[in-house]
Amino acid sequence: MNKKAFKGFIALLTGLFLLMGARGGTSAFAADAAAPESVTSGETVKGTGTGTIGETTAESASLSSGSERTDSGVPADSDIRTDSGAQTDSGAQADNADEDKNSAESLPMSVTNGEENTGLVPESAEGWAQENGSVYYYSNGAKQTGWLVTAVAPDGTVTGFERYWLGTDGALVTNSLVKAADAGYDAYARPDGKIARGKYVTSDGNVYLANNDGKLEAPGWHVTSAYDSGYQRYYIDETTHAARIGIFDADGNRYYGFPYLGYVLRGTTRNIDGAFFADNDGVLRPDGWFVTDAFGQGLQRYWFEGGKMAKEGLYKTDNAGNYTYVRPEGYVVRGKYAAPDGSVYLANNDGRLEAPGWLVTSAYDGGYQRYYIDETTHVLAMFVANIAPILLITGVAQYNGAAFTAFDSARIIQNCMIIAGIGTMIQLYPIWRLGAKLPVVMGVSFTFLACAMTVASDDYGYMVGSIIVGGCIEGCLGLTIKYWKKLISPILSACVVTAIGISILNVGVQSFASSGAYDIGSWQNLLVATITLVACLAFNVLAKGYWKQLYVLFGMIVGYVVSVFFGMVDFTKFSSTVGELGVFAFPRLFAYTPKFNISYIISFTLVFLVSMVETIGDTTATCTGGLGRDITERELSGSLCVDGFISSISGGVFGCSPITSFTQNVGLISMTSL
Repeated sequence: MNKKAFKGFIALLTGLFLLMGARGGTSAFAADAAAPESVTSGETVKGTGTGTIGETTAESASLSSGSERTDSGVPADSDIRTDSGAQTDSGAQADNADEDKNSAESLPMSVTNGEENTGLVPESAEGWAQENGSVYYYSNGAKQTGWLVTAVAPDGTVTGFERYWLGTDGALVTNSLVKAADAGYDAYARPDGKIARGKYVTSDGNVYLANNDGKLEAPGWHVTSAYDSGYQRYYIDETTHAARIGIFDADGNRYYGFPYLGYVLRGTTRNIDGAFFADNDGVLRPDGWFVTDAFGQGLQRYWFEGGKMAKEGLYKTDNAGNYTYVRPEGYVVRGKYAAPDGSVYLANNDGRLEAPGWLVTSAYDGGYQRYYIDETTHVLAMFVANIAPILLITGVAQYNGAAFTAFDSARIIQNCMIIAGIGTMIQLYPIWRLGAKLPVVMGVSFTFLACAMTVASDDYGYMVGSIIVGGCIEGCLGLTIKYWKKLISPILSACVVTAIGISILNVGVQSFASSGAYDIGSWQNLLVATITLVACLAFNVLAKGYWKQLYVLFGMIVGYVVSVFFGMVDFTKFSSTVGELGVFAFPRLFAYTPKFNISYIISFTLVFLVSMVETIGDTTATCTGGLGRDITERELSGSLCVDGFISSISGGVFGCSPITSFTQNVGLISMTSL
């Protein structure tokens, strides 16, 4: 080998040596994803290096190989990237299986990614650890609290720099709000622990809007193009810090926020919540008539209630007693319309239905025809149910050691009819905070039957005293409903109503087999009861429309007639009661002195809470089924106040059992919208 060749060989070896030295001194650090905009002095930025979770500052990083370099990838003023997936330097890939294995093995004393830490944590421990069902982050063997910025997720994957919040106990906060009082600003922790940045949608449709540091938008209106294509309007709720969705009120107007999108409607939409129309500011169409072709059905007349297009049904349009009928397509009837159930509606060109009574006209069919327009009422549906509980209670009641007479029962029934009417009127025409301004019919409740019969059999005064106290408690809960209404779900209301029916089965069984004329279980009693039951069921099956709701009245009439033939009706008591009371009589007030027993008060209070849930369900169903809209907090509060405070008056002043909303009338309202 000549000298020139030897020099070339030496140069080649030197180049290879330098190249190997350069690669050996290069860290396997992943290129840093953009760090949060504001890394405060109390935060630690965590990086990744050769499989270990190493602590780095914004200036430097200590490498596990012992080499050291300046790390400028995490400057304090850099911007957060909203995408995940960290880039890596040449020669090292973050998703390499061997490197992930080394990363897990290098965590000291079982502080491993996503694994349960069952051993003692040494002072040098770094990284995530799972303990007792919670996830923690260790640095130098100590649990960290407060803000944490790291490129390693709790499951050990390298995701790019993300922000996390560790509670005062060090546990990772997930799937909940992070309060400004704790963290300096409001934020939302996702189910995986990462702080939401940009637009984040939860599984139930709530939408959170946050800047690049995870700071949620302030409560109130926001008009921005930062989260969706084009400028959109969002309203951030001051309690949840999420964009309001569904129908909501703000600034004296009503709006509709799209679930899973967050911004408010402008224009028209039809979805599972209903049909809506909003102007360019997002303000929903006010209640009343609306003529438009915006819904793609030609120029049609619509009726709006509760911020949205009314659903199919009958609606009262003014205080003069005029009505309109909304077709399944959403617009109102004009001319002659035959509904799916066979009912025929006649309306003028403005959609106003013909007035009740006889009508002779040639406007709807060839030549002059005679029509009779029906007027619907709910009174009979609740009349029978208002009497039955009182008859059962007075049948076992005593007052100052004396049993109740037919005269006493008649007096109480009279008072119950009056207080039921008063309660219903207050629901329609509120007084102060009492009343929902809804067609909620009030009456004597079967809910209290078992409890009332037990207490009244001891002394009727104890029942009166317990009603006064329990009613006031429910009324006060109605005034404070905004603090607890979310605890009551529709499923709970349905379960309560079902439980009420089951709880009074024993009363029905006893009444089925007994009468004052024959022994319990005699064939006469069983036959009359069976005929009455069959009459109720047959009427309910065969009757059409709202007449179906009168099956109880029909069954009672049939049963009463059959009872006369079996000698079960004592007309002498009827004549003596009428002779003593007279055909007309004023109600007797404050007839029973209230007495108080703590055990009875507790029992009645618990039943009042059950009745409260039933009233919530009935009032909500009245709005959704009859009025085609969601109930408001003010309406729900007013309904419960009547349920409670008027029940106290019912017991203390009129000597009656408590009143509550009547479910059977909810069915009528849902069918007729009256």
